Amino acid sequence: MNPFPRGGLVLSATVVSLTLALLAGSALAQDTDRPRLSIGDQWHFVVYYTVPSTEPNRTWVITSVTPARIEATENGEPLMLTADLNVLESPRHTDSNPQALSFPLEVGKRWRYTSDWVFKVKGSKGNATVDGRGHRP
Repeated sequence: MNPFPRGGLVLSATVVSLTLALLAGSALAQDTDRPRLSIGDQWHFVVYYTVPSTEPNRTWVITSVTPARIEATENGEPLMLTADLNVLESPRHTDSNPQALSFPLEVGKRWRYTSDWVFKVKGSKGNATVDGRGHRP
């Protein structure tokens, strides 16, 4: 049983939205490099589980950027991302090997990863094997 039935959908929607935003600079681009981040960069977005909303309820602020990982805050709480902008640890969950995004993003690129996750709010644990594929938005 999925402890957060829409959580995976919301995470997927977040990844798709982020990917589309990264690709929006050039509609004809065939691939996209990892974006360059700076301390102080901010992202404001909406995430919901049951009641649809368009009002931003989540803010990420970059506090440190290294070749290996990105440290930030999510609504003031610690947030850890991989260099490819995948969430390792947030106030709600941890993921041992997230690779939903794999830069450079390329049309036709394929990748597979397995990761253990913990949904902190309910104490749920599990693992997932995911096949990724780059395609045009």
